[in-house]
Amino acid sequence: MSFIDYEDSQDLANALASYAGSLASGKSMRCSFAVNGIPAEGSFKVITTDLMGYGTAVNFLGEVYAPADQFDMNAPMLIDAPGLTDPYAFAAVLISMIILTAIELWFFKRGGWFD
Repeated sequence: MSFIDYEDSQDLANALASYAGSLASGKSMRCSFAVNGIPAEGSFKVITTDLMGYGTAVNFLGEVYAPADQFDMNAPMLIDAPGLTDPYAFAAVLISMIILTAIELWFFKRGGWFD
């Protein structure tokens, strides 16, 4: 594997780091490697947390990869997904989960599952 360069947009890495806590930071980088002898390129996200001078912990390691000649055609729609970089996406998902859980609890309680 060889490192090519850091991605121009660090939005997705920063969004993922924001979910990992205030001490977390993220980087997106482009790398080249071979999969079963076929050249490929990948965009890797590494989210780390500083352990107050004692070291660094890796929280998240994600990647999107494709054949080297097709990466620029396929990967941008996966890397720049609007739902991942929207500042309200996490809150919307959390509120939806709470509402769905409340509906399920109401349904099961009404059905006598908790008696």
